[in-house]
Amino acid sequence: MTTATIATPTPLLPRRGAPVIECGTARIRAQARHLATVVSVYGEVTEANVDDVTACVRRFLLPETPIVLDICGVHIRTTRGLELIGVIDEHCAAIRVPWLLVATDAMVEVLALCVAEDLPATASSVPAALHQLADWNAAWRSLLLPLFKKPA
Repeated sequence: MTTATIATPTPLLPRRGAPVIECGTARIRAQARHLATVVSVYGEVTEANVDDVTACVRRFLLPETPIVLDICGVHIRTTRGLELIGVIDEHCAAIRVPWLLVATDAMVEVLALCVAEDLPATASSVPAALHQLADWNAAWRSLLLPLFKKPA
């Protein structure tokens, strides 16, 4: 098991103080946004670092905070790398937090073939995922609004 270290490589400069965490050949950055925590994974997920990457991503799963997991920049070199998505899905279901997966079309096809359960909600980009979360919030509020109207 390798140890995760904090670094700031040139292509992934931190935004607003969000450090890049290195787990072997993978790099992880989390950013707190208004609607959700965005966790981006870059690099390669291999047999050697899959446990560290999963543990690192899981650190950012907080109660009452939706999560957007961006894996567009990652190359998964092991079948165990797909367990990352299963772990996130189980943990988010346990704490009742919505989450979205940002992945390439090829990755979504692989997930559809490999994952026996329902696929998580996916988006093509982080802005699209945040927009989808905003739509979910608006729909939820419109359902609750009639409950708070004052009786005539």
